Amino acid sequence: MNIKEQLDLNRAFFNDCMDVMEPKSYDYATQGIVLVEMFRQAWELDIAPQKVMWVLIRKHMTAIREFINSQKVESEPINARLIDVANQMALLDIIINREKDLCHDISHFIQENESCLLYTSPSPRDGLLSRMPSSA
Repeated sequence: MNIKEQLDLNRAFFNDCMDVMEPKSYDYATQGIVLVEMFRQAWELDIAPQKVMWVLIRKHMTAIREFINSQKVESEPINARLIDVANQMALLDIIINREKDLCHDISHFIQENESCLLYTSPSPRDGLLSRMPSSA
């Protein structure tokens, strides 16, 4: 295989990733705001959002490792697992590099759309986000 063939295969793989990511992006969004549920899970568990994403990535990585060791898959095809990991790594990149913006958008969404006492105290992890409702 030459470099051009390899790059063509990489391009096809990443195009497949985008074909899967586009509809799943709506699953990862709440009323158009991305990763609300991911951040909600992190806040409820008092862990960083990156750790929630890492759990999801590890789930697929475990299945990939099992495939490498046994050449068998138990459920979805190995290519689907590889695509899921690539897409989740892309989301992890967004969480890591845009966390402050995401926290702002998500906390604003929650303040505007939900009244839940769970979100009335600041995060003990960091001072970036105050989750006090605007009416407090």
